[in-house]
Amino acid sequence: MRRFLQAALRSHLNKLRYYPRNLTGQRCSSRLYKPLNPETSQIRLLRVPQDPSSGFELVTASLDNKPRYAALSYLWGNPEHYGQITIEGNTVKIPDNLASAFLCILSDEPFRSQSDCQYLWADAICINQNDHEERSQQVQLMRRIFQLAHFTLAWAGPKDYSLAFDTIKTIGKIIDKNATKKGIVSTTPFDVEWLRGYPELCLDRGSNLPNNHLVDPWSAVADFLQHQYWKRAWVFQEVVLADQLVFISPGKSSLEWSTLRGIPHGIDSIMRNDTKRPDFLSDTAWDLLSSRLSWGKLSWLLLAQARTKIPDPDGFKGWVISTFAVNLEATDHRDHIYGLLGVSGIPMSPNYSPENRASHVYTKYIAGWLKAARTQKTMHVRTPLAFLSLAGVGKFGESDLPSWVPNYPEKKDVAVPWCYEASDMKILAHGAPSSLPADLDTYPFVVEETQSLFTWGVDMGSVTLTTEYPRGEDYAILASFMSLASSFTARNSRYVSGIPAAQAIIRLIRVNSLQHTTRDLIDTAMNLAMLMAYFNQEPSDTVQKTWGSDWDKDILKLAFPTIDVTQLGINPDILSELSSWDRQRRIDATFAIVPLLHHYQFFETSEGYLGAVDHQVVKGDRLCVLAGYDKPVILRPNVDGSYAFIGSTLVIDMDDDHVLQTHKAQGKWLELQ
Repeated sequence: MRRFLQAALRSHLNKLRYYPRNLTGQRCSSRLYKPLNPETSQIRLLRVPQDPSSGFELVTASLDNKPRYAALSYLWGNPEHYGQITIEGNTVKIPDNLASAFLCILSDEPFRSQSDCQYLWADAICINQNDHEERSQQVQLMRRIFQLAHFTLAWAGPKDYSLAFDTIKTIGKIIDKNATKKGIVSTTPFDVEWLRGYPELCLDRGSNLPNNHLVDPWSAVADFLQHQYWKRAWVFQEVVLADQLVFISPGKSSLEWSTLRGIPHGIDSIMRNDTKRPDFLSDTAWDLLSSRLSWGKLSWLLLAQARTKIPDPDGFKGWVISTFAVNLEATDHRDHIYGLLGVSGIPMSPNYSPENRASHVYTKYIAGWLKAARTQKTMHVRTPLAFLSLAGVGKFGESDLPSWVPNYPEKKDVAVPWCYEASDMKILAHGAPSSLPADLDTYPFVVEETQSLFTWGVDMGSVTLTTEYPRGEDYAILASFMSLASSFTARNSRYVSGIPAAQAIIRLIRVNSLQHTTRDLIDTAMNLAMLMAYFNQEPSDTVQKTWGSDWDKDILKLAFPTIDVTQLGINPDILSELSSWDRQRRIDATFAIVPLLHHYQFFETSEGYLGAVDHQVVKGDRLCVLAGYDKPVILRPNVDGSYAFIGSTLVIDMDDDHVLQTHKAQGKWLELQ
């Protein structure tokens, strides 16, 4: 029966054919999509045909009347590939992944017979994608659409994840069987011995088999958790909002979100304890059980879902949730903001008109954040400019966005949402103001018309010397760093903070701004000495030596003149000390230094400061300290007197608060664009 229905449906759902990017033509749009009334919260629903040979029908319904329907949560898939569906005699192009979902859902006769499945909501069909005004209005209804749906079907295809679903359900049953719960939370530590009673979970089938998600339970779960589905901004919102969510794929099994969300907490005791892998579990199984990273975006989903249920009298927690977009993806850059409005509830209205570019959206977003952070009375916000940690043309390159806004579209690495850097998440005492910059007269503000951020700060001088960028081979980057080191120590016996100049260099290469000497710092000096010794033994034909013999022989005396290294078991004759190292110690020395040389660019300023950045700086850039931010920054002057934000930096022995207090007279408003 299933095969017959699939064959019949293919006349309406022709998958994986190539079509232009617009889902429907203008003529088709005008026939199918009659205007919706936003005053009555109207939406469109897709009526499921009882006869699979019949076409679909679009009907209009008001959310105010609480219609019964199921919502679909899915990825649009490759924007170049579309299927097609017949609606009221009109051929409508739909994303290929949605076509796959329909083939699965609608060919299931028991599903089609359910009264709650007579109507479906899917954004690609139920919203006129060619009407910018309608899209903007419908996005404002997303919260209600998913909360009012009788249930939401989350399409995890096109792969068959039945084995993953069954494995997760088995783990859930194991937890329920053995654990004591307080509410829905398990209070009993997970005992891996519980798994011995389930032989199918204790077999090691290898991790590199073809179609491993079909044969190995743990590989299937790992594959499911890495699905692109979890990375999308819209999906994040849909999962958080859905009243009842069920994952489906082409197989026969399904999985309820309520089961999946309980697993990370149920096995949390394994993640927190330094437990060794038992011999009856595979490496793949142990990675899933013992590492939070294996569970991908689930932790943020769970946190966001929990936060939506916490009382939020001044709406500030919504701004916190909005920053979760840092780890999500969106095809339309505006959707990093708009795609979470249903769950964040921040006071912004979606506007998909071509004139409302992403730069306008992000500018308005940060303007709203700064206003909320200044006036809210719930949390203690320490650094309202924390979003600068995700901004800067140095790291992300030139774009249409202002240089100072968080660059969600280009953010590739997983990061803690910046709200957690802005606030210590402590509740304010009754009547206490939110403590931002020490003087609220210096609180940062945004001018939306010019897309400018004005921030009070102190200019600490220009960049005058840098290591090479981009980085070259190992010898080249060593020579570049030592060129800066030799030049700096030749001109300065002491650093600006009073420590020996050579010690400042060692702290710099360790990317450590602490003001006290540690054994690790001394080890770093010896590791650097080992690299220089390698260079001396095998000189390069293309790279010139850039340091004197004093660095080769007296690095410990130069950097730590008052430290008796013999008390640490170190031979003060550095060459003798290095010759006593075994092969592994030398390898460790290399790997302790070389990656840092490759990752960071180092610089000196006109005022004698040394710094390190994980992006590019050039001569003439300015080192500044900003009120409301806890890191020094690099700014690049524009011809009109404004600045481009390049990025944050580490500076040796620079205390931001101390600089702002002692240099008040030099403080000024800086315009970032």
